[in-house]
Order: sequence, then C-alpha cells, then structure tokens
Amino acid sequence: MTSLEYQGPPAAQRSPCAGTERCPWRWDAALSAFPAEAFRLSASTSYPDSTRRFGCHSSSVEAPQACAGWLLRGASGNRRVQELLESGRIKTPIVPEGVELYDDYAEMAVANGVAEDDPVLAPLRQNGPQGESARDECVSPMDVFATETQNQRSGGAK
Repeated sequence: MTSLEYQGPPAAQRSPCAGTERCPWRWDAALSAFPAEAFRLSASTSYPDSTRRFGCHSSSVEAPQACAGWLLRGASGNRRVQELLESGRIKTPIVPEGVELYDDYAEMAVANGVAEDDPVLAPLRQNGPQGESARDECVSPMDVFATETQNQRSGGAK
C-alpha cells in the first residue's frame, strides 16, 4: 500500500466517480473492483480524530484528490477535512440525482468484502479518539490494489 504525505493544495473530486470504475462508495459500483484488504488498510481514514484522507482511485500520485464519496459519508470525524470543508478550501461534493451512497465507512467496507467483525472496523463503531493519525496522508484503494497486483505478479506476499 502506498500512503502519501502531500504538501500541495487540498483537492477533492466534485462528485463520486461514475463510468466503468465507479466510486466504491456508490451502491451501483462493482464490489470486486478493489480487494477487501484495500478497505481494511484504508479504514483509519474514517476513525474519529483521523487526519488521513481516503484518496480517490481516479487521482494520481502527483495530484492526489480526496474521494467525494468518502467526504460525503466517511469523513465526519476527520477534523482536518472538516476544517477544509468549513473554510471552503475543499468544496462539499455533490451527489448526482439517483445515485445512492453507503451510509458510512463500515457499511461500504463490509459490502466490499471486509468481515463485519473485523477488528479494523471496531473504532468506527465507538466514540472517542483512535489510534495513530498524526500525519496528513492520502490513502487510495487503487494504490492498495496496484501494490497487491504487483506482489502477486512478482510472487511476493498477497
């Protein structure tokens, strides 16, 4: 998995991605687009008091963007992102008419193959600050997917 510490201006998608690679927060997205491990490793982006961001799978390493679906449903406990939204430095994404999103990170992750009783989801069901989240990072499920695919091709750990 690749985590980025990005020093540029904050950016986000304007709406949850459509097309062939839909945003994993959309109910109509393919559930096999990313491995469950991607959502396990990205869960901390939605922990209370996290400063990490769930990156959009359509953004690049050079210009990472926060995922619109996550901003709408998974970032409520992320103080840094809430400050960016409140100040207008990141605009609140728009949900296109007729598009339904999962209600929260745990629901989206479970739909995408994470076990409902997986310990990584426990902090999402509790109140209060959680774990290490000291750096402002952007974590993309696409990065996790690419790393897993590369490991499988090279015979490395899955």
